[in-house]
Amino acid sequence: VGASLIATAHHADDQAETVLLHILRGTGLDGLAGIPARDAARHLVRPLLPFPKQALVDYCRARGFSPRHDATNDVPDALRNRVRLSLLPELARAYNPAIRQGLCRLAAIAAEECEAVGHLAAREAARLIEQLPAIDLERVQALADLQTRVDRKYVLTTAVLDRLAQAT
Repeated sequence: VGASLIATAHHADDQAETVLLHILRGTGLDGLAGIPARDAARHLVRPLLPFPKQALVDYCRARGFSPRHDATNDVPDALRNRVRLSLLPELARAYNPAIRQGLCRLAAIAAEECEAVGHLAAREAARLIEQLPAIDLERVQALADLQTRVDRKYVLTTAVLDRLAQAT
C-alpha cells in the first residue's frame, strides 16, 4: 500500500504484562525494556503504548466507536492470559495498586539505559574496528568477559547520578 510504517495497537497494559512475563522468565536489562515504542528494523511503531487499555476503550466509546474484543484473551490457558487475568490483578490488590504504571516506568527506564549502553558499545566497537588489523585479541576477549559487568556498572552509576541530579 506504500506505507513506510506499520502502527500496532499495543498499549500500556500490554507493556506491563510483557515486562512481568520477562521478569518471571528471568531477564536482563533488554527484557526489562519490554516492548519498544519503535522497531525500525521491522518498520513498526506503537503510538498507543503510553495509554492504559481502559483509557483507550473510554476514548473510543466517547466518540461512538466500538472497540474490538478478542474473547480468547479471557481464557486463562496461555501464560500471558493468566498474568493478565490473575497475577496482575492480585499484585494490584494485595501489593501495589499502581503495579502496571510501575512496570511501564521500569520499561521506560530500562529502554533508556539499553539505548545509552548500546551507543557506548557501538562507539567501542567502531574504535576497535579502526584498529584493524592490529587489534589485540586478548584485549577484545577481556572486554567481552567484562561487558556484562561494565554494562551493569554503567547503569548503576547513571541511576545514582540521575537521582543525585533530581535531589538537587
